[in-house]
Amino acid sequence: MPTSPVAPPRRPVTTRRAPARAARALGALALVLLAACGDKDSDSGGATGGSSTGSPSLDIVSPRSGDFYDEGDTVLLDVEARSGDSAAAEPTGLRWSLVDGDWSASGDNLSVTDLPPGVWTLQADAAVDGQPLQASVELIVYAASR
Repeated sequence: MPTSPVAPPRRPVTTRRAPARAARALGALALVLLAACGDKDSDSGGATGGSSTGSPSLDIVSPRSGDFYDEGDTVLLDVEARSGDSAAAEPTGLRWSLVDGDWSASGDNLSVTDLPPGVWTLQADAAVDGQPLQASVELIVYAASR
C-alpha cells in the first residue's frame, strides 16, 4: 500500500512589520501619556491656563485633572495665581463653573458637596493683574447608589 508523503512542519513566517507596528504603538502611547500629564512646565495636574514668562497665570491646584468623586463628596476648589513677575498674586472675581453644566460657585479655597454626577470640565475664571484668565480640569462625579 502506498504511503503519502508527510510534509515537513512549517516554520512561522516572520516579517519586519512587527517592530514597526510596536514602535508606532509605543509612540501613540507616549502621546496619550504626554497629553494626560498636561503642560510640562505646570504643576497643576493638567490644568490649562498656565502662562509663558512675563504673563500672569491662573492654575487649578485642586481638584486635579482626572480626579473622581462620589456624589455628595467634599471637593476642595483651589487655584494658584501668579503675576507677570511670577510672584504669588490674588485672583479677583474668581468664578467656578461646569462647562455644559448648570452649576457654579464663587471664591477661592472652597469646599463644595453639591457637584452633580457626570463627566465634567470644571472651569475657573478670574482676573490676575487685571488680565482675565481661565483654567480647567476634567473630573468625574459618580451618582450615589440608591
